[in-house]
Amino acid sequence: MKLKYAFILCSAVIFLSGCNTAGSTIEPAAITAEAVAPKRGIGSFLSGPAGESLADTDRQLAYNAQIKAADSGKRSQWRAQKSDAYGYVEVLGERVPSQSKCKTYQHIIYIKGRSQRGNGEICQSDTGNWEVIN
Repeated sequence: MKLKYAFILCSAVIFLSGCNTAGSTIEPAAITAEAVAPKRGIGSFLSGPAGESLADTDRQLAYNAQIKAADSGKRSQWRAQKSDAYGYVEVLGERVPSQSKCKTYQHIIYIKGRSQRGNGEICQSDTGNWEVIN
């Protein structure tokens, strides 16, 4: 019985140490960089729980809808390619600070029939590109 618990404990230690069967280790920094890379600059709503449940390609569609809504000032819809998720973005208002044109927006995502709502701000840079602020 003690041998069984010792084996389980040793297995857990090996598993938690990050070693694979070949004895090499996985560097946590590489995993973190890959996991964060597709989410940079998409805003807190798509980086949060709503966006986390989307595939990268579907998250990109949702992000593109944010840009399109800001550019046109009209509602922009999107539909996921890898799931039944869909949503739309509407511009709520506009403000013009001294250096850039900014708009607030509302993004609503439907995942498995349930809606999730988030607000954000997007600003136009000097080059004319839209950048999600939050």
